[in-house]
Amino acid sequence: FMETGGALDEHLAEQLLLPAALLASGRLGPVTPGTTRFTTAAVTGELTTQAEVLRRFLPVDIRVEPGGAVEIRPA
Repeated sequence: FMETGGALDEHLAEQLLLPAALLASGRLGPVTPGTTRFTTAAVTGELTTQAEVLRRFLPVDIRVEPGGAVEIRPA
């Protein structure tokens, strides 16, 4: 993991996606700007699936780049 370019390992990235989406959607109170960005060591199927589910239930825009960049922002 330490040799990858990601700030987070793939499992922590999966765990942080939900709180970041709740923050961006305003469900945790008013925030400015409400955008979370991080990089992950690997993009997993679980990460992309969770991002798709969150997009359907919350007003957020989640981008997961193949290189590991992740951005969660208000829609």
